[in-house]
Amino acid sequence: GLEGITPLVWVVIGLKALNGILIPATLKYAGNLIYLYAKPTSIVATALLGAAYTATLPSPAFALGAALVIGSMIAYSEKKQTAS
Repeated sequence: GLEGITPLVWVVIGLKALNGILIPATLKYAGNLIYLYAKPTSIVATALLGAAYTATLPSPAFALGAALVIGSMIAYSEKKQTAS
């Protein structure tokens, strides 16, 4: 049965279901490149929120990876604007 499932578990189930809807919609309407940047961006955002919540700093390796992701997004968006 469904007894023992807490409200927090239902939130996670809902988020996973929403994820299953948003990924195909992103690929259909925005394209593959947006999806490729959305996943690392969500990881970086989640890590930063977790670091703020726990009052800890991410490791230097994670900070470098996050900087590379953000830098590549900026470089791609600038290239795309100059091409228009």
